[in-house]
Amino acid sequence: MMARLAIRRGVYLRLMALALVALAGAAIARAQDVVITATANSPARFAQAAQPAGAASGAQSTKSTQATPAAPGAQSGSSNAQSTDSSSLPAAANASAPSQAETYEPIDGSERVYWALTNSIEPLRIFGDAVFAAVQTGIDSPHEYGPHWDGFGKRVGILVAGAAVSNTMEATLGSFWGEDPRYFRVPDETFGARVKQVVKLTFVARGRDGNYHPAYARYMAIPSANWLSNTWRADSQATNGDAAIRTAEGFGARMGSNAYNEFWPSISAKIFHHGH
Repeated sequence: MMARLAIRRGVYLRLMALALVALAGAAIARAQDVVITATANSPARFAQAAQPAGAASGAQSTKSTQATPAAPGAQSGSSNAQSTDSSSLPAAANASAPSQAETYEPIDGSERVYWALTNSIEPLRIFGDAVFAAVQTGIDSPHEYGPHWDGFGKRVGILVAGAAVSNTMEATLGSFWGEDPRYFRVPDETFGARVKQVVKLTFVARGRDGNYHPAYARYMAIPSANWLSNTWRADSQATNGDAAIRTAEGFGARMGSNAYNEFWPSISAKIFHHGH
């Protein structure tokens, strides 16, 4: 009992440390954004204020020279001038850029099946379950399974089965109202914004409209799967209190999975393609 409490206490401490790191990273990234914005705006304002009086006439003469070609290619010249002017338009040009909601494609049935399968038996999850099962086997928790290979196999099987039930329930329930269980990366955002995305998508999910809504299917699937797993778990870990703790750990595991999906592609690209 004491060993089991020690493991759970260690899990909570790691989650708290992750939250503190996320908050610190968000604060640092925010401060960097403020500094970068101030640095980028200051030269532009200085140049605008220091512009000489003859600049306007010079610009006008340059435009008149460009708009008066010596060959019959006047139309192409004017089109180039238009494209040059349009490229310098301010926020009006950016306003036409599609938003995330406009470019979003809702998940279909086959993608739901694929998501449930890959998130239940992906190598990273199996590895994490194996490590946790090895620790449990080493301390013989729960004692009903014993500290041997057979007990290790039972512990891994229970963890994988619980994840499969939770993911299948989430994907199935969400199909009724279009809840998308997938994680959506924001690799071009700042570090702080990416951390916020990791935390945010632990509790929200995209709907058919492309906007984020509370992840109701997840709210039902994770607790239900953990209470349902009481029916095949050892008696010493089949209480309501154990199911509640596993539910909290389930949301923590989802946050960790989001962090992996968000940051690992960027890290691996720098590690394995540094020379390219």
